Amino acid sequence: MSYRTIFISKPANLSISKNRLAIKQDDEVFTIPLEDISTIIFDSYQINFSGQVLARIADYGVVLVSCDTTHIPNGIFYSYLPHSRQNLVLYKQLNLGAVFKRKIWHQLVLAKLTNQHFVLNVTKSINQLESQKLNSIITKLTSGDKDNREAMVSRFYFPKLFGADFIRKGKFDLKDNDNHIDKLNILLNYTYAILRSIIIRHLVGFGLLPTLGCFHDNQQNSFNLADDFIEPFRPYVDWYVYSYIIEVCSVEISVSCKTRLVDVINHIVNIGGRQQTINNAIEVMVSSYITSINNGDPSCFKTPYFLEIIKRVNLN
Repeated sequence: MSYRTIFISKPANLSISKNRLAIKQDDEVFTIPLEDISTIIFDSYQINFSGQVLARIADYGVVLVSCDTTHIPNGIFYSYLPHSRQNLVLYKQLNLGAVFKRKIWHQLVLAKLTNQHFVLNVTKSINQLESQKLNSIITKLTSGDKDNREAMVSRFYFPKLFGADFIRKGKFDLKDNDNHIDKLNILLNYTYAILRSIIIRHLVGFGLLPTLGCFHDNQQNSFNLADDFIEPFRPYVDWYVYSYIIEVCSVEISVSCKTRLVDVINHIVNIGGRQQTINNAIEVMVSSYITSINNGDPSCFKTPYFLEIIKRVNLN
């Protein structure tokens, strides 16, 4: 499995040398095996590369993410290489029934809410009585979340974690990059977007059509399924951003901050009874979705949960 995320925030020239990506900055050249790279993030407008670089990273299934002037990911390039059984996978995906999709969405929401509950407990953001009430809401979750408990928990969760004045905002709702709440949302949106790009990479790699979601179905969204699958991972991002802010006592947006936030993918979750990095857990989840589709059995689907003790993989 590829595991490296390359973050480039300064002017650079990229080239390919013997199945390695060469990055030249000033008088220094860094090389990384293409087979090790999962994602490349461009956070500078002064990065030069050739068509050969695009073709070769596509050969290795590397995802390339570009950022806009506010340093939030705004574009993605990924491999168009067909999966060996893509026609069969697409046929089955196109013919999934509503009941199957509701059951998959139920598992995704259950994992998300359970993980949000864990985050509030581990950060000591709620008391015992609040924890019990939240657990009661989660245990009454229905198939397809018909009474929208996801939104109910969200309205409680974010103010408890980030403060009573916090309002969750998407990219297009941000008005003031110097505002504390908007800065915090930028950190969250940035890290969510990186995870979303990795999910898209694996969806395409397994021959799935990312626009066909189980719950999300916006006709103008090419990645509805990615927006479904990211849900149980969001609380891990929330915890990581919260922990980072507590550690550095700042919500300043900097290169070092964004580099640090990308490292969330190297933390470990429990998925299917095994410990995996978030980076690898995404692949496990997508693979299990294929198994569920092939078997017509949503119970084969695997979702990530926090470990009792949070830890990071040792990459040394």
